[in-house]
Amino acid sequence: MRRAYLLISVLLILTLWTAGCRRPDIIKGMTDFDRAYIPAFFFTEIEELEHSKQAMEFLNAEWESLKAKYPKEMESDPEWERDALRIEQMMVSANRILDTTENFEDAHEALEYIRGILFEFRRRNGIDYYLDHLNEFHEVMGDFVWILEYRTPETLNVDDTTWIEGRVEEAVNLWGEFRRAEFDPSAFGLSVKKKALLRAQTKLEADALEALTQAIRRKDKEAIFAATEAVKQHFQAVYLLFGDFERVK
Repeated sequence: MRRAYLLISVLLILTLWTAGCRRPDIIKGMTDFDRAYIPAFFFTEIEELEHSKQAMEFLNAEWESLKAKYPKEMESDPEWERDALRIEQMMVSANRILDTTENFEDAHEALEYIRGILFEFRRRNGIDYYLDHLNEFHEVMGDFVWILEYRTPETLNVDDTTWIEGRVEEAVNLWGEFRRAEFDPSAFGLSVKKKALLRAQTKLEADALEALTQAIRRKDKEAIFAATEAVKQHFQAVYLLFGDFERVK
């Protein structure tokens, strides 16, 4: 009996140890995928066809690599089979759109859908991934950016600003978490210059969020719109630093 308990204990320790060893590997896979994903996401947003197609080629390759290298980690999740199918569909859709209709908005939305699926996969499985701090922030930022796209300083009302204030407060907290999080710059190919840019843009984003918070408190509608635009710009500047644009020329 004691031997049986000992054997079970050893097997449990080995299981936990190997799972812990695999976790950094899958994070590397996610990192490599995102380094290809970010250029594709960016070029479809600015509607640059040739660069979009080239970026999609690299993204297609990284997607196949991600599936091939980490089947156990993926397939251990009961929802992964469904998620993988949805990602496949979105990848095919984005490629087909760029090859035929050149409807950049639809291609961009397909890629955004993929980011959301992988974000939820990591959250379900307790994978602590650095860029998910940015993904969470982007989701909240999108809420108040979206409503301002349908308003002007003249039509922005009290209910709008009250709702926006709550989302901005959450965004400030999330940005603080991002700034405190640790990561390996070399995993994303960040040079000394890019690391300096990251520090600078991260600080500028914090300043823009503070300016937006103060504009809301002052009920300065013009300043709310201006600060929101600054928040968008500095976030994008930070996010793009994590993409591998060297391959897309």
